[in-house]
Amino acid sequence: MTALHRRGVFSAALTPVTEALAPDHALFVAHRRRLLEEGCDGIASLSTTGEANSLSSDERGALLESFVGAGIAPDRLWPGAGVAARNRASRRWPR
Repeated sequence: MTALHRRGVFSAALTPVTEALAPDHALFVAHRRRLLEEGCDGIASLSTTGEANSLSSDERGALLESFVGAGIAPDRLWPGAGVAARNRASRRWPR
C-alpha cells in the first residue's frame, strides 16, 4: 500500500476520552488494533467523526504517536488534517 494509492477498507473511529475528557491513549490504540484484527485495512482517525477539532494539536500528535509507538504500521493510519483555527493549520508534528 502506498500513501497516494490506498486500497481496502479504512474505518472511521471515534477518539475515546477519559472521565476528565482527556484522550484515552490506551483505548485509542486498543480499539484501532481491534478494527485492524477484524479485517480493516486501515483506520481513518482524528476528524472523520468531528471530535478532533476539539483537541489541541499536541493532543492529536500524541495520539498519533501512541498508535505508531504501539507497533502499528503508520501506513495503516489515515489521520485527518482538518482544523477550525488558522493558527493550528501550520502546526507540524515531528517524525
